[in-house]
Amino acid sequence: MQAKEPSLAKIKRESSEAKVKALIKLQCVYLNEMLNLKRPLTEAMIDRIADDVMKEYYYLSMAEVYLVFDRAIKGYWGEFFELVNVPMVEGWFRKYADERFEVAERRSIEEAESYKYAADDRGCKLKNYIKSINKNTQSRIK
Repeated sequence: MQAKEPSLAKIKRESSEAKVKALIKLQCVYLNEMLNLKRPLTEAMIDRIADDVMKEYYYLSMAEVYLVFDRAIKGYWGEFFELVNVPMVEGWFRKYADERFEVAERRSIEEAESYKYAADDRGCKLKNYIKSINKNTQSRIK
């Protein structure tokens, strides 16, 4: 998520939608080859997955798309029972997107808290500085 990889939408703008879909389709084909299932993804299923990922997950980078498929190959998303289908693949992307949003939310909260503590620390230092100036001023007046 923090990588400086372009999003699918940016790749589409700078190249073409066909290129993005082709990259996603290649991952589907690779998935079929790696899992050696009795009922692998068909060409029509692969086309549907590429369309849906491009439309619904346009904010992901290709590295994240690769990660979703790599996790599937490693069994992260569960067992396949000799088949893969469109709902399964789209479920992986939905789960990944949920994880991604949770991480982003947690990072945002942590960042806000760090700013709050930094502001509190600066405010405390400023109050102490003002107190020291007041003490110095009062001692000079006496």
